[in-house]
Amino acid sequence: MQLEAGNSSLWDTDWLGCGPLRQLVDTIDPTDLHLQVCDIWENGAWSLDQVTTSIPLDLKDLILAAPTPSGRTHLDHWIWLGHSSGVFSAASGDCPRSRVVWKSIFSGMESDFFSLKIRPWMEKYSRCSCNITFLVILWWLWRWRNNLLLDEDKWDIKKVYRSIDSMARELHLLPSCQDSLGDPSFTSRVFWTPPPQSVVKINTYGSFNVHNRSSGLGVVIRSDMGYWLLGVSDFAFAHDCTHYELLAIKLGLSCAWEKGFRHVI
Repeated sequence: MQLEAGNSSLWDTDWLGCGPLRQLVDTIDPTDLHLQVCDIWENGAWSLDQVTTSIPLDLKDLILAAPTPSGRTHLDHWIWLGHSSGVFSAASGDCPRSRVVWKSIFSGMESDFFSLKIRPWMEKYSRCSCNITFLVILWWLWRWRNNLLLDEDKWDIKKVYRSIDSMARELHLLPSCQDSLGDPSFTSRVFWTPPPQSVVKINTYGSFNVHNRSSGLGVVIRSDMGYWLLGVSDFAFAHDCTHYELLAIKLGLSCAWEKGFRHVI
């Protein structure tokens, strides 16, 4: 998190880099619930005098040792730690696992694939002739990373290949990955059922970490013809698996409403 104006929640944002402070204190005093990061610094230095909540001594030391926000008018924002510039690129965000998947399946790869910055990378390859393949692989790589970070039951690369193959078959736009991978066990039989005419369908997904209660949420909205209308991802804290599934459904319904979709399933 790059602190600028300090508008982030003091308790619910991982602005310190050790997790949300809500998880590191016993109880938050009700009078402190509204506090933002900017409320605890004054004249370029941290000031915890107005915080009523009891903060452990070691956590206080971490706060007092942290760099103070810049105080600029820009809102706080996330930066990519994989590069000194803080800018995410296909190269800095790449990992050996995803590289294997891309090279095995994506036939539209050009020489700049692993070097472009993220925005031109997305613009170029989401508009290429193999754009559906690109988006399907991207979706499942994102889910795989969530699984590796948040889930107890870790996927192997074969499961990722099977999932990509299944979605590709579902969209009827991509030949089976089985031919290029040479393993008939990858074949799966999972199908997406379209909604009635003039109705959009919301599909949701979430990953939940039982240790810190963090969850990653994903939403896809498609038309009755199977066309991709909207995709959204988010991060939240949940009490259990049922809670994060409900949060994903809420996210999907909210996005559909904001985009003007009134007939949904």
